[in-house]
Amino acid sequence: MSQRRIMAYLVELDLLGPADQEVTLYFSDIPVRPFPSTDPDRPNQRYDNRLLEAPSMSLDIFADASRLAGNLGVGRLTLSNADGALNQYRGWAFRTVRVWWGEPAQRSFAAFRPFLAGRAETPTWAISASQPSRLVVPVYDARLDLERDIQETTFAGTNVGPDGYEGGPDDLRNRVKPLALGDLVTANIPLVWVNGPAQVGQVHDGEIEELSGLYDRGADANLIEDGDESGVDFDDAEPDAGHLVTDLGRGLVKVNQDFGGDVTVGVKGAVDLVPAAGYLDTVPPQIRALILRRNPEASIGTSFTALTATETAKAGLYIPDRMAVRQAVQLFAAGLPGWVLPDPLGTWQIGKLRLPSGTADRIIRPVDVISITPGDRQVSIPCWKVTVRGERYYRTHTRQSLAESLWDTEDEARLREEWREAVAEDTALRDRWWPNVREVVVDTALRDPADMQLVADLLFDVMSVRPDETPWEEYLVTLEMDEEWLDLVATPGLGKAHVQLIYPPDGIDRLMIVMGAAPGRPAGHQITLRVWG
Repeated sequence: MSQRRIMAYLVELDLLGPADQEVTLYFSDIPVRPFPSTDPDRPNQRYDNRLLEAPSMSLDIFADASRLAGNLGVGRLTLSNADGALNQYRGWAFRTVRVWWGEPAQRSFAAFRPFLAGRAETPTWAISASQPSRLVVPVYDARLDLERDIQETTFAGTNVGPDGYEGGPDDLRNRVKPLALGDLVTANIPLVWVNGPAQVGQVHDGEIEELSGLYDRGADANLIEDGDESGVDFDDAEPDAGHLVTDLGRGLVKVNQDFGGDVTVGVKGAVDLVPAAGYLDTVPPQIRALILRRNPEASIGTSFTALTATETAKAGLYIPDRMAVRQAVQLFAAGLPGWVLPDPLGTWQIGKLRLPSGTADRIIRPVDVISITPGDRQVSIPCWKVTVRGERYYRTHTRQSLAESLWDTEDEARLREEWREAVAEDTALRDRWWPNVREVVVDTALRDPADMQLVADLLFDVMSVRPDETPWEEYLVTLEMDEEWLDLVATPGLGKAHVQLIYPPDGIDRLMIVMGAAPGRPAGHQITLRVWG
């Protein structure tokens, strides 16, 4: 066990100098002898004992519909600069931080396990007349990649008469071009007229799989399709009255029709949102594509492949305005329901909520516990009602904007509502626990009410009460860190790893799921787990 061993952190920090010179600095938190000349990975490598705080990362997912996205906390690298030896690197670009953890007595770099990897941010040179100087290097949070807009391309507003698909200076100029992702066949999307005189509309900035329908004030316009053209052939096409022609490669449609009001469409959306992706209409592949669209060099974990094979619910999202990638990812992930986070090595992972079941992967006994405290109190407040919203209509109609042929029909009622809803509830539970109960509403990108109901049922199970009718509980447990705990956090991973928490002083003996982990915290040789069950 690691209690009987001396463990060390090794840090490698890559820098780039003003003359593009590349340098890697090597640090440790305790004195470590150089690796032998025969070491295949780091022969003769010395590590400077000036590491005061190794960066770490805390990962958290939640059995709570209001926080499905999860949470990530990134630490910082703190180095002693009391002797001023690091001052020569002022003005250099700090590039990458890599951290390993292991037992120096083994005298092999391979005995150290990768602990964290990330981009370094702008350092802080802590200078004080009364204390030794320090260098503090924040580690980049990969989630910041998702704070940027999905779509940054805007209409130029440069049309001249019937020529061009960039809108005019007074209508579309500087407005972002729309994106249509996934299954939007029933989404009633407003058609953006990119050239009014030529009656050309656009539904997506790029290639789409299919134009599924075109509607006038909610009713089928019954136009005759003249096929799909591209490039000049589409530009020169002149459909007869009551006809349309598409250019799926550019997400365009050209019509010849006098409409009575708002024109909307249904589509199967983006093809190749990222290169070679093809048409995607389920949750995990669309999240993967969104991450790679924002950062083509992002590392994608095998958890995406595993969930893609099992999660086949149809999902779609129409984006007519500016939207951060994070917001889109959350709408898709809520349709699992699940979470999306980068792991400590910077690889993006995805997971689905589940109930505790089966046997424990590891037992936590009283002798193992350094400290234990209650977690989030919100977890223990039973949820009596979960409403999952999906199958969104992006243009709704009142009677004033609806085709008269649809008045007093089921379609009129359907087109009046923006969202379809699936509900899981228990009024008896509400009455038993009142007023200490809650209800939640979750928006998703799902398109099938049956899939929405499955999500509502699962969320209700993890947010109401346990099978024995007692509230769910959460604990923060600090333990001595060892390889087995790090392995368990990595595989099967958060949201899957089970522990049996036995703590007789507080009457606790139950199977719980590891929902969060902070390796190296609160002290470098410890790990804090957040367990739920």
